[in-house]
Amino acid sequence: MDSIISDVVPPLLQALADHIRSSCSLHNKVGSLEAEMEVAELALQAVQACTTQTLVRLRNRQNELSPMHRLPNELLGAIFVLVGASGRNAPFSVSQVCKLWREIALNTPHLWTNVNVLAGPNLAFMYAERSGAAPLDLSVSIETPSSHIDEARAIYWSRYADRWGSLKIRCSVQPATLEDSGVLLWLTRPAPVLESLEISTNSEFGWQVSPGISPDIQMPCLRKIKLFGFHLPLTLPIFRGLTIIHLSRIVYSATELHRALVECPMLEEFRVSGALRANATSDQDEPDRFTPQIIELSHLRHLSFSCIPTRMIQYLLTHIATPPRSTLDIVLSRLLPEECLEDTFPLNPAHLSNLSSVVSLEFFAFAGGTMCQVRGKDSTEAHLLSISAYGELGNWPIRKIMTSLGPSLSIMPVQNFTLRSYANRRWSASTLCRTLEYFPSIRVLGFGGCHEKFLKALTRPTGRCPSLETLRISDCAISNRALSHLVWSRTAHNKDISSNMAHLKEVQLFGPLYADTVPALSPYVEASWDPESLSPKCY
Repeated sequence: MDSIISDVVPPLLQALADHIRSSCSLHNKVGSLEAEMEVAELALQAVQACTTQTLVRLRNRQNELSPMHRLPNELLGAIFVLVGASGRNAPFSVSQVCKLWREIALNTPHLWTNVNVLAGPNLAFMYAERSGAAPLDLSVSIETPSSHIDEARAIYWSRYADRWGSLKIRCSVQPATLEDSGVLLWLTRPAPVLESLEISTNSEFGWQVSPGISPDIQMPCLRKIKLFGFHLPLTLPIFRGLTIIHLSRIVYSATELHRALVECPMLEEFRVSGALRANATSDQDEPDRFTPQIIELSHLRHLSFSCIPTRMIQYLLTHIATPPRSTLDIVLSRLLPEECLEDTFPLNPAHLSNLSSVVSLEFFAFAGGTMCQVRGKDSTEAHLLSISAYGELGNWPIRKIMTSLGPSLSIMPVQNFTLRSYANRRWSASTLCRTLEYFPSIRVLGFGGCHEKFLKALTRPTGRCPSLETLRISDCAISNRALSHLVWSRTAHNKDISSNMAHLKEVQLFGPLYADTVPALSPYVEASWDPESLSPKCY
């Protein structure tokens, strides 16, 4: 670089200075200090301008050769739409990167469809114009009782009701009446292309329907409805042909929900939480008025009931036929002393085909005995069943769920059964054994963090897990002598073992408790030990 500065640059600057003197008529000033400084500054400006132009040209060329700029404009526009869904200001961020991106952004209507109606009128007009004819996804937040401003916003955006693709209304106030909430202002115009409607309020039990909602409200393309604390009658035509229904904190009866399901044969997702009625079964006792039928929901992917009466869950499960790959989630809160899974599932759940696909079952017991969870998977480890039960001290949902698990769900061809944190010695080992007897196809049995009495209960194998071949134990404090006796009792070394019992072939140990256990078991079965893991994969 030094040689360039000393040998190459001076002749170039001299030639540039001579050219500047001749072109700018500076001959009469030649020799003066001021003239030479002026010439040097002009030369510097010329070099800087030329260098800048060259760099700009090269950088533009570099950008043109980059993979991003080789993408078709249509593909860039599609990427921008995905970015636009991630944040309110994303369209502006994208359009300010470069001239090309701005041009693409302004010519991509779907980038400008996510509208927060709280934005000012200028911004609202900009979104409305730039989105062209694309369906609009509106978000409405009502934080004060209905006002003239809210009404003006509703009127303005109602002009575009024929373009609404989705409408999400969140009301965080607690007005005296439904009319005061401002929600109804958005439900008065036909929305011919609306596909998704979501309304959430702070109401604990859901406002009852207002006369302001027309029973003839027209939303023919609606496929998704989510209502949280906001009541709409399920007899409205908008509840026909839906694929997704979420209902929470609303007063409905079981037969009302059943009637709605009849109108949605293509339903893919149905979630109900906190939806109840004191007389939930009263209209079930009138068969002349309404004869329930089993609904075939062949497209159903997810069925969820959370914190609603067990009799309502049982009624709905009795009249819904589920496909083999669908997921069933149930949350039982504050179980009554006399309630269990037999009050939740139908007497014969053969029409719940997903239960017949469950081959792996896990039972979790949580500290204190007031909560437990049952989870089931199929052979591909896809989740098909989840049951969570909560109770209060003295109510012991763990005992009730364990006792009723077998009688209620013996339809499941369980091959892998895992018991976790079953550590209270006051719990009944005979109850666990009776539950296992309902699942004779169990081949792999796992214990994680359990009391030793539940493992010792397998020592008398008659009728208990006749197909058992593999035993997995993690973090269970059991002596080598007791475990060796258990293993011996289920192998050919026990001459009294029943002929219809499979012989135990393998024991897998996990965690630091079993450093000297493998030699004690090796004479009877193949034994292995993983001291680093406390959570064996039992599926």
